[in-house]
Amino acid sequence: MKFNYIASVLLAAVVSLSTGCSGHTQPTFTPDRRTADDTVEFRLREEVSHWMGTPHRMGGTTEQAIDCSAFVMTVYVNVFRVQLPRTTHELVRMGTEISADALRSGDLVFFRPEGDKRHVGIYLGAGDFAHASTRQGVTVSRLDAEYWRKRYWTSRRIPTRVASRGAD
Repeated sequence: MKFNYIASVLLAAVVSLSTGCSGHTQPTFTPDRRTADDTVEFRLREEVSHWMGTPHRMGGTTEQAIDCSAFVMTVYVNVFRVQLPRTTHELVRMGTEISADALRSGDLVFFRPEGDKRHVGIYLGAGDFAHASTRQGVTVSRLDAEYWRKRYWTSRRIPTRVASRGAD
């Protein structure tokens, strides 16, 4: 009995040290329980993982290069089977405006980075949102990061349901 306890403590320490030193900075998601929001978050993160690192290019719509609104539009089709407009200007008029503290997985988050530019991403949950960054390509960022917090503009909720896998 004492040996099992010691072995468990040592195993936990090794796992903790190995994951803590990996340099991995992308947030991960492993739900303890399944709710509708967990399912949406899981499916969104799963879809986003396929796009991670795809370079940003204004007007891009493919896995070779994509811009922020095309990324949102594509993820929505793949996860929710919902066709959204192509531009950020049109997207910000969709759905219902919601406050930042009411965000749920799948909500759209909008930013005003500089000048007349606008930027859109998809809220994943736990303070994370996915977007096509001009510098990093498709990535996951924190809403509470200073850069994004200062540039936050508004959020919108689009009525959705998670599409079944393999649905046409």
